Amino acid sequence: MYTGFAAKAGLNSLTLNCSGKKSIVYKDGSKIYCDQPPNDIFNNAFWGYISHQFTGKMEYFDDDNHIYATYTPGGQRVQDYIEGYIEKDGEKVSEIYGTYCGYLDFDDERYWDARDTLKFEVKHNDSAMLPSDSRNRIDLISLFEDDYVKAQENKEALEEIQRADAKLRGHH
Repeated sequence: MYTGFAAKAGLNSLTLNCSGKKSIVYKDGSKIYCDQPPNDIFNNAFWGYISHQFTGKMEYFDDDNHIYATYTPGGQRVQDYIEGYIEKDGEKVSEIYGTYCGYLDFDDERYWDARDTLKFEVKHNDSAMLPSDSRNRIDLISLFEDDYVKAQENKEALEEIQRADAKLRGHH
């Protein structure tokens, strides 16, 4: 199959406009074709909490069994909302809706719910963390401890250090 990309970068974001089709071949030889997600968006790519979102209509084709399915993420409601449907021989046989962060329903029947999904703890090796890692910033540590006054004081102290360093480098 084929794939094409066109990238657009912003100050703190990246958007990939994708085109092309992929095929999924099963052991029995049956094959499904699907479109690339048209828009692959990364926000807060350099600072802040990164977010990744697909938008645009996605389609799946099973020509041998005359099945077509489509869904659209980031539709009219909240960004993670998806809606779509499945057709067999050109007739709609099922409707799909939900949020990819919460639940997925087929014809008003809940097939997946994030609240029922096993959760795995991510363990960090803090001993391997570099001293320059942003998680060591004194302002962020205070912020995560909900001490907003101390966080602001620490942020201002860091800014003073940065300004002094800039003067030493001759950039003032």
